[in-house]
Amino acid sequence: MKVYDKLTIILAIMGVAVIVLSVSAPINIPTTETPNYEFSETEKAYIPHGTIRINSDSEFAQIAQQEGWPGDGSENDPYIIEGYEIDAQREGNCIYIGNTTVHFIIRSCYLHNASWQSSPYFVGAGITLYNVINGIIENNTCINNGDGIFLYSSSNNTIINNTCSDISNYGIYLDYSSNNNTVFKNFCNHNYKGIFLYCSNNNIISNNTVNDSDDYAIDLISSNNNTISGNNCSNGDSGGIALWSYSSNNIITNNTCNDCGGYGGIYLHSSSSNAISGNNCSNNYNGIYIDDSSNNNIIVDNVFYNNTNYGVVIGSAEHNKIYKNFFYYNHGSGDTFNSSHIQACDYGSNNYWNSSSGVGNYWHDWANNNDTNDQNNDDIVDWPYPIEGSAGAKDYYPLKNPTIVPEFLSFNGIVVLLAIFAIVYLSTRKKNFPESL
Repeated sequence: MKVYDKLTIILAIMGVAVIVLSVSAPINIPTTETPNYEFSETEKAYIPHGTIRINSDSEFAQIAQQEGWPGDGSENDPYIIEGYEIDAQREGNCIYIGNTTVHFIIRSCYLHNASWQSSPYFVGAGITLYNVINGIIENNTCINNGDGIFLYSSSNNTIINNTCSDISNYGIYLDYSSNNNTVFKNFCNHNYKGIFLYCSNNNIISNNTVNDSDDYAIDLISSNNNTISGNNCSNGDSGGIALWSYSSNNIITNNTCNDCGGYGGIYLHSSSSNAISGNNCSNNYNGIYIDDSSNNNIIVDNVFYNNTNYGVVIGSAEHNKIYKNFFYYNHGSGDTFNSSHIQACDYGSNNYWNSSSGVGNYWHDWANNNDTNDQNNDDIVDWPYPIEGSAGAKDYYPLKNPTIVPEFLSFNGIVVLLAIFAIVYLSTRKKNFPESL
């Protein structure tokens, strides 16, 4: 056999093997462990400082000169507030900045004991921004405050890598027209609510860890066009992620909502036209609960695993689409079908449990019910899956196998690309190879 033929075959087999393994891999049911965030702030070298209150650009410039705060907060080198320990002693905020447009950074501060009910301050928080743009809040620790980080009517700010723990109200709170902010990679633990948006739009809430909330981990009220992605929401007493009061056109994607009580992993109340995709909702009371005129939402590509009640519950809601989701062991179901343990429930009207193109959901108990339930081998179980509840709904195209778009690991992707490149390259270089080894 010619050398290029051998190389081509070897590389092709490598590429095909990786592709087959990627495509045929079963759905991954992630079991995210809560990170261990043990720290002792008193051991860090903070500089003790009194509370800071700034209420205009001119006052910011004056205080920065007095304090010797350095630039580069940018633009054109404004201010950095850094490295302070501030004990508010139950009075006001640790740091309050209001009515400013200059660029600034607050970073690496330890802020504690701010009282939520305080006068004459706006609210008691580790950090409060009131009518502020162009701020960056990063790597701060806010503990035992009324709120951790509070924004009111403040936009185009970044909140990144902060710890907000043991807060009596909200770990991170975006209130009243706090729009276009980015909240990224923060850790919110043991708060009443972890992250709360009220009447605030077009924000990105991404890759945060929110554990052990007394209420919801992430809560939106009357807030639209936000992206809630990649967050780990665990052990929320009332639930994981909740949308209330006409919160519409939000994207809820790739979040992990596990071990939550109350309404469950994700809850929609009077909130319509949201896209909920790629989330893992496991070991909750419900996976997703849609209620009270939450209409025209799309629920796709989510995993619902081992939820005590149902994977998906629809109350008084209509025109929601639920397809290409993966249901395992919800409502006490097992590896084979039992009509007493249906995995979803619909009390609404005109909800669709499959797509218009004929793609339903994967119901583990239904797909495994017997070996002859797909006679025409089209990967659709031949009988509709019954949905519990007064709607009399059915999934008319239940999937026989859990299908996903393959996600290659970087190494696998490299192997496949190299194989394809080698095949193309060798096919054009035949005459340059010897006839045999």
